[in-house]
Amino acid sequence: MMAPLPTAALQAAVVKALNAKFDGRAKVYDRVPTKLALPYITIGTIETNDDSHCDAAWECFVTCHSWSDKVGKPEINQLNSDIAEALGLEIDVAGFVCVLGEFQTADSFVEGDGLTMHGVVRCRYLIDQYV
Repeated sequence: MMAPLPTAALQAAVVKALNAKFDGRAKVYDRVPTKLALPYITIGTIETNDDSHCDAAWECFVTCHSWSDKVGKPEINQLNSDIAEALGLEIDVAGFVCVLGEFQTADSFVEGDGLTMHGVVRCRYLIDQYV
């Protein structure tokens, strides 16, 4: 029987870590409501791969997006930096053990409207089944 995937617990841990880091300075969303004030952060893809050789273990990648309407890249780059700091280490994943958490990549660019800044941060986790 396959062990339950850590995806839902990892997403909850990511939201908790981001909310603690930003403390209302930027809202964190899984699904963005319409007509939202910037800046904000969205949880993007959570990729889960089997990383087990004999036990239940997973390699997971979390992508977060940040959005800003400030001119230039200072705010979006600061958002990316804060996301990387909050998520680039082991986090508390309920029911599992986060063996490794690490920052992987960050990018920032202007959206097609020429006004909105978009940041993307990707982190990697090794997660083990709680024993």
